[in-house]
Amino acid sequence: MTRYVVPINKVPYPQRRLFPKKREWQNWYRIDERVALWSKRYPDAKVPILTSFKLAGEIEPESAIHARTLAELGVRPELLRFEDNILDTIDQVDRLRKIVAEDGSEILVVVCDPLQFLRVRWLCRDLKFKYEIVWGLPNMQELVTDLLLAIIFPIVDTLGYGKKFSDWSRSRRLKGKV
Repeated sequence: MTRYVVPINKVPYPQRRLFPKKREWQNWYRIDERVALWSKRYPDAKVPILTSFKLAGEIEPESAIHARTLAELGVRPELLRFEDNILDTIDQVDRLRKIVAEDGSEILVVVCDPLQFLRVRWLCRDLKFKYEIVWGLPNMQELVTDLLLAIIFPIVDTLGYGKKFSDWSRSRRLKGKV
């Protein structure tokens, strides 16, 4: 059985961030930092990088930034598991479900920021995970989006439009938009 420490990654690019040069204050960095602490506690646990998004105009995808940061924080590169074709929170949770289904994998903890937690919790409502909520400065656009989606997404999903919303979100992300 494989064990996992799962970050629900946030956009690490500096655009639209308060104090962008202070990465240690940012939510994405704080999530990676906490994952590194869990990785030290469980040195055999794998860390899936559940993002393949690349912001328009950027040279590297989010996954490369998270992998480099996690390595700087002491996570061994061989523990990282890169996942392709993941562009939004819904994709992240769908892939998380597949990981759980693999050979009885155990999710030790899901690490996310408080603004995304409610949506992640909604999407994982039938799964039993331990969550760790990590505070940090958000991307200003994500702040608004995450607050709105915390309220609106469960309604949209309950009405049967979750897939349509995901398709719309993916189409934006494929164009490199947050």
